[in-house]
Amino acid sequence: MTLEALTFQNSFGSHPNLTYLNLSNAGFGGLIPHQLGNLSNLYYLDIGSYYYDLISLNVEDLEWISSFSFLEYLDMTNVNLSKASNWLQMTSLEHLHLRSNVFQGKLPNDIGNLSSITDLDLSDNALEGDILRYLGNLCAFQVSKFSHRRQGKSLEFLNLRGNKLSGSFPDTFGECKCLKDLELRENWLSGISSLRYLNIRENFFKGILSEKHLSNLTN
Repeated sequence: MTLEALTFQNSFGSHPNLTYLNLSNAGFGGLIPHQLGNLSNLYYLDIGSYYYDLISLNVEDLEWISSFSFLEYLDMTNVNLSKASNWLQMTSLEHLHLRSNVFQGKLPNDIGNLSSITDLDLSDNALEGDILRYLGNLCAFQVSKFSHRRQGKSLEFLNLRGNKLSGSFPDTFGECKCLKDLELRENWLSGISSLRYLNIRENFFKGILSEKHLSNLTN
């Protein structure tokens, strides 16, 4: 059954007060209908799938997502977004999971609009370009909104595993001062071997640090 058929049969638009919708792993396939945008009061939307053998959902235009003024959580794992246009314009999103979405090339600049994001998963795609630089600039913008009276939102969890990121870490990435969990495995990043000074004092690391972990620091 397609998600589009379910939408029409159950008249999602007749439930304007719905705030939570979880359709994950439900086995839907086909085009995601723009009528979901009628549920403008949603703060949580999960239409992702963690089973690769299911028929994939896909979307060609993401403009309907801009209807969600209160949306804080969006999971579209395994949704085919390779042809998606009208990218994300929401400043309310805190959790965004776009894992295995058949992304290729550079990430749209719209990612910089996610000024409230704290949890971002873009893993297992084929992303390239200066993503870390964009995210560093985003963190800098988030920090600039902080004040001693009111704590703002800042990126804490970032998963970029399994992409095609290359080059070295940009200086701007140092603005992500609230980052707690960073996953960069299976990329083409370099530049760590030129590191001359590493200060990791006064942290809460656990486990054993061996010579193997520092073997690339040849300078």
